[in-house]
Amino acid sequence: MRADPFAALRARWEAEAATLRRRGASAHADLLDSVLADFDAAQTMQDAEACTLAEAARISGYTADHLGRLVKDGTLRNVGRPRAPRVRLTDLPRKPDLAGAPRQIARLTALDRRE
Repeated sequence: MRADPFAALRARWEAEAATLRRRGASAHADLLDSVLADFDAAQTMQDAEACTLAEAARISGYTADHLGRLVKDGTLRNVGRPRAPRVRLTDLPRKPDLAGAPRQIARLTALDRRE
């Protein structure tokens, strides 16, 4: 899976709020908690947003055709019209990040040659 930069940011802010509380800065920690609540609300609204299959393809890593097949067979819920499907961001499957795969494949190939 791709790393979620928002989850990392949220975790950092939560840790910062905990540190502030331990050091007696409760008002500052409460402010960070308020910001986190707004952050969560905004992310929830964005995740519920519907997008086209082309937009969904860019986000998920799968092709628009594949996502269209998932809509057609009912795996993905169509929240749009029959001939203009739209899907929710929260419903999208996510393709694993294969960024490190070429390096790993090269390493395994080199190991095979040694044997």
